[in-house]
Amino acid sequence: AASASSTPAANSAKNGFEALKLLRSTTLPPSPILLDVMMPVMDGYAFLAEQRKDPELASIPVAIITAGYGVGRARVGDSPPILPKPINLPRLMSTLRQLQSRPERTI
Repeated sequence: AASASSTPAANSAKNGFEALKLLRSTTLPPSPILLDVMMPVMDGYAFLAEQRKDPELASIPVAIITAGYGVGRARVGDSPPILPKPINLPRLMSTLRQLQSRPERTI
């Protein structure tokens, strides 16, 4: 059994606006972001655009999860990995390991 101190913490937000607010208010270095595309208020693509503009947040790795909405929008330039729903757990874990092992992204 994992102790509380060895279990990574996870945070969630209901939309992209809340996620940006949460990321900007924390002092802990964040782990990779699992970003759902379909969210109210600010969707995943709007969040990604804002995240990449912010020098404090731009290097945080992101993986997009989607049921197919706007997949073509994500496949341009320096796009994050895309995981289709329903989520395949081994693929998710592999993607997270890859994201954690990447050097920090610079803008």
